[in-house]
Amino acid sequence: MTTSPRQWAHALHTLSHRVDTDALADAFMAQVAEKDIGYQLPSILKHLESLAAAERRTKSVRITSSHQLTESVVASITRFVGAHADVPVVTIIDSDVIGGFIAEYDGTVYDASIARQTKRLQASLMSTIL
Repeated sequence: MTTSPRQWAHALHTLSHRVDTDALADAFMAQVAEKDIGYQLPSILKHLESLAAAERRTKSVRITSSHQLTESVVASITRFVGAHADVPVVTIIDSDVIGGFIAEYDGTVYDASIARQTKRLQASLMSTIL
């Protein structure tokens, strides 16, 4: 059975989120040599680029704060959560967020609000007292 460039690209893209990328690249290049499919590399790369572009479009950073944030603050938060500069950013103003911000990216919530910090302090004090 022959593996298509699209299948190779999909497998590489999926595995790149789960394993060490250097080891993945080494194993992939060994397969390229063993199966003598070097001629397919341009097509595999094209499909990989397409998958990566689609992933960037579907991922976004959501930043919620009680007030409008400056572009430099938004950029800093975006870098902090590990998003690339070309990932879309959605900013939300929510008066219930008391100070700080709450950022969401790639399934992770980064709660840097004062309310969260206050709750953590309260829990810490309660555990010390009891």
